[in-house]
Amino acid sequence: FVPQVIMDTEEIQQYLDVHFPKPDLRYTNRDAHTACLDVFSKFSFFIKNVSHTPDHLLKELSYLDSYLDRTGNKFMCGDELTNLDCNVLPKLQHIRVASKAFKDFEIPGSMTYLWGYLANAYKNDTFKKTCPSDQEIVHHWSEKKETTPLPESKQKLYMVESTPRFSLDIPAFVNGHYRK
Repeated sequence: FVPQVIMDTEEIQQYLDVHFPKPDLRYTNRDAHTACLDVFSKFSFFIKNVSHTPDHLLKELSYLDSYLDRTGNKFMCGDELTNLDCNVLPKLQHIRVASKAFKDFEIPGSMTYLWGYLANAYKNDTFKKTCPSDQEIVHHWSEKKETTPLPESKQKLYMVESTPRFSLDIPAFVNGHYRK
């Protein structure tokens, strides 16, 4: 057996499904998959200044919020985490933290089902234990040459050497106004 590093998300999921089949995280819900398909690419366009406004990102976040509203689920495919959530939730955390740091953009509080989805993730021990700090997320995006430089006024706040901070709260007015 030769140890290897797996970097691709889908390969990691396949490895886990084969070697750790319980709990079963596979999913077959195409609607759930479609609802979150373009969110991260629109975020990438926004954070890298391909799109100069958050309009396309907002459209995809709204689509995801509407999907979560229609289903009434805690997570994308039901009330238990699946591989889809394991893929989408970290990306939403990157969207939340990096958009605020670099663009002063926040996920609108009016997207209560999306915030409810994030709140359910924040209650999950596995998500909390594996969630990178805000500083790590900002550092990751700072390393990409296409990303707008972090404003000088925020550089000290997001220094990797500072005490790790984790954005795991939700807007106060969203509390109690989402399903589950």
